[in-house]
Amino acid sequence: MSAETIDHAALVHLVEAGAVRSARVVGQAGGWVLMVRHGTRETALAAQRSRRARVFKRIETLVSYLRGV
Repeated sequence: MSAETIDHAALVHLVEAGAVRSARVVGQAGGWVLMVRHGTRETALAAQRSRRARVFKRIETLVSYLRGV
């Protein structure tokens, strides 16, 4: 998995611009990570404080987040 991350504001901007090619959910220890492909890069959604990949403990929470974006 890529070590690069993207924050919420940048993700919303890319979605509005139509630049997101795909998104996938990756299961890992402790939950689920959202990976977003834009251009030739794939980045993980970042947690607000740590800037590490955000891990959603419940997939339902991740789905709700995606609906909001």
